[in-house]
Amino acid sequence: MKNQKIINDIDGLIVVNKEKGYTSNDVINVIKKFIHPKKIGHTGTLDPNATGVLVILLGDATKSQEYLMKNGIKEYDAELILGIATDSEDITGNITDLNENVIHSVICDAEEFDRLYHKVIDISKSFIGEYDQVPPMYSAKKVDGKKLVDIARKGREIERQPSKVIIYDISIIGITTYNIEKDGENIPLKTIKIKVSCSKGTYIRTLCKDIGAKLNLNSCMGNLKRLKNS
Repeated sequence: MKNQKIINDIDGLIVVNKEKGYTSNDVINVIKKFIHPKKIGHTGTLDPNATGVLVILLGDATKSQEYLMKNGIKEYDAELILGIATDSEDITGNITDLNENVIHSVICDAEEFDRLYHKVIDISKSFIGEYDQVPPMYSAKKVDGKKLVDIARKGREIERQPSKVIIYDISIIGITTYNIEKDGENIPLKTIKIKVSCSKGTYIRTLCKDIGAKLNLNSCMGNLKRLKNS
């Protein structure tokens, strides 16, 4: 009987405030280590760089996983960083392009930034409703049985079919600055803080990229925090 693992007959859920640096599976493995549930799952993956609400299902509650993942509404605080593109569509990826002229003008010219800021507001609102979103290459979505991220890590990019997602609401909640280093120089990037309520399967980093595309401007996502997963 020594070292025998006791399986606990626990049904219910645990709401975790996930920290940066942990995958959703990391969180599950920690919980399994301490309480050994007979079944365990979650209602929606959070990337390692993201923080916030991660709902863990235990025992018979896992029977509702498919329903919750299909029908749930999610709410996020996110950072829309202007003037930069990355291969992962968020700030953790490799930089693929910078709009250096635009970056310089919006930093140095208050009027120019004010005009751009109001454009961001108008264009962000245009995404409310249903829209076709192409999933990022650096994602767990599968194409022909293979995860896109595994293909991307081999230096390949393939055509992806868009998925219909719904943006229920999007609002601008503030302005900040995200500093990056390039060629030994510190570049402060103007960053718009947004709040998004959306359907399951929505990639907020792709939404940030798509907002930038409508501005004819590179953009990517900075920090991301999930506030709600219902």
